[in-house]
Amino acid sequence: MDLLTLALLLFVAGVILGLAEVFIPSGGVLAVLSVAAFVCSVVCAFKVGPGWGIGITLATPIVMLVVVIKGLNIFPKTRIGRKMILQVPEEDDPPSAGIAAGSDGNPASSELVGQVGVARSVLRPSGSAQIGNRRCTVVTLGGYISEGTEVRVVEVRGNRIVVEPAG
Repeated sequence: MDLLTLALLLFVAGVILGLAEVFIPSGGVLAVLSVAAFVCSVVCAFKVGPGWGIGITLATPIVMLVVVIKGLNIFPKTRIGRKMILQVPEEDDPPSAGIAAGSDGNPASSELVGQVGVARSVLRPSGSAQIGNRRCTVVTLGGYISEGTEVRVVEVRGNRIVVEPAG
């Protein structure tokens, strides 16, 4: 096997090892092997001639940049990638029941806004209130509200119910 063939095989091995590093959690072992393959490829290419050496030296970072970027674009679509990466919900996806209704069983926002209830604890600025027949965790707009004060729901953001004094 001549040196040019060896240089090209080592270059291809470096690309494959670099791509494998994106998909296989190796703690950097595959990345080190990839760099070693590229270095050996450049050395063999320079022994063939300076043109080959310079060509492979310039091609190495460009090819690896493209391979890593493409690998990182493909990775979230793989089975392992889908398990490792948290998916962002779509804009038109309805929120899950745990978020819209709150983990304590609070009703959805359309039912609560405008309703009046009673603070069951001191709200400074968070605490609990009885709204309808449900006890909810609420927050104020920043002020202090004492226990027993009537409160009105002004806004619901996710599982956060914002109230103000009703009077």
